[in-house]
Amino acid sequence: MMRHAKLLVLSGLAVGACCGAIAAVAIPQTTTSPAASPAPTVRPAAVGVRRVAAARRLPRGLGYVLLRPRGPVRVAVTVPDPRGGPAWAVRQFLAERLAPTGHGGARVIGRNRCVQLGRVHRGRFGWLTADGTFRPVAASFAGAPTQCLSRRPDLGGRPLAEVITTITDPRRSAAEPVQTIVYGLAGTAAHEPRLTVAGRPAAIHRGVAGTLLAVLGPDTRAPALRLTVGYPRRGTVALLPARGPATRLPSRFTAGIQQPVRGAAPLLATQAPDPAGGLPFGMTATPSSEGEYCTSTGGRVVADRVGGIDYDLDLLRENGDSGSGSCPPTRAARRSRRLPDGRTPPPFSLGMSFGGGLGTELGEDPGAGRVARRSPPGLVIYSGTADRSVRYLTFATPSDVRTIAPSGPAHAFLIVYGGTFPTGDTVVTTTFTDGRTRHDEVPNPGI
Repeated sequence: MMRHAKLLVLSGLAVGACCGAIAAVAIPQTTTSPAASPAPTVRPAAVGVRRVAAARRLPRGLGYVLLRPRGPVRVAVTVPDPRGGPAWAVRQFLAERLAPTGHGGARVIGRNRCVQLGRVHRGRFGWLTADGTFRPVAASFAGAPTQCLSRRPDLGGRPLAEVITTITDPRRSAAEPVQTIVYGLAGTAAHEPRLTVAGRPAAIHRGVAGTLLAVLGPDTRAPALRLTVGYPRRGTVALLPARGPATRLPSRFTAGIQQPVRGAAPLLATQAPDPAGGLPFGMTATPSSEGEYCTSTGGRVVADRVGGIDYDLDLLRENGDSGSGSCPPTRAARRSRRLPDGRTPPPFSLGMSFGGGLGTELGEDPGAGRVARRSPPGLVIYSGTADRSVRYLTFATPSDVRTIAPSGPAHAFLIVYGGTFPTGDTVVTTTFTDGRTRHDEVPNPGI
């Protein structure tokens, strides 16, 4: 998911009333629609190795964690590639995690057992990108998907699995999934790993130290996966689906907020074009406990899924459950809420994320690989869901005026602006299906 400098979520309580002097913004100057434009032709990903390149240079600086292997780095399990390319592989090793001190040295911040996903080409472990370029990979967090857990044989009772989807070239304005891969580490005591896709059994391979690997087709979505392993004393433990952060919050923090329906998968609710010409931004929606929807915004759209893109590795990490997103308040909590002026909250939920610009996603090149456009640096994203009584919303920002009609089962909307809003506030004019209008002011954080 895109790493924004800051996230501001505006619920019904957080949006204040606007003075009537700005009512003229109800006349839109620009109209946008969440409907997807016809997708451009997507070039298929290479199957085999077209060229071998040097390993990527390891990143340096205070913001990066380094790995120093303490023992052999060995491939633990391999699976032939169904498409005929280099075999998929997972290797595992013991390592120290190092944090640079800023004085030319590094200090040890952890001792772990790590697993790394990759491909094996002519006996070398590395990574194959969508254009057929194979690069050898070091035992590090760079160059291939890597996870580090407890160094104990049983992993301290905390096994882990990750799902990634390889995709066609993400630097174009559209991309398609190529393969879905599950890899992880369950420890030496784990037995009977079981993987299902939408309830149907799927093959998963177990290697040394409880390494796990499954290679699945492009139509397999992460939310459809369930992976469990057994332990002699702890019984069956679920690795997938992974629990979102919100599912572990104490009840006092979730009181008055709807929860996602157990087992419901997030679906693409709406999307908006990238002002810089890259992959569209997307918003997912998951049915909630009172018939509404929890939403998550900030990822890129690849076919029917939304997630974070790694531009170095040409892969997608699909958004999981909406524990990392926003769920609406319960109807009881909503009825009791009032704005400072006594009015009821707006008939929409609104989230705003901003900051970043180029270079804020893994591997994104700020100077190349994107559609050339004269777009200012930075991004501002408004997203949310509206009540069924809302016909459309008009956003009057310091940049321009846009009108958008909420769409889909979630009645969702998403608008992406190139640049930032250093001054001025945003006024949202709601037009209801019966012709009434309402004006609400969204404070500008000054970014």
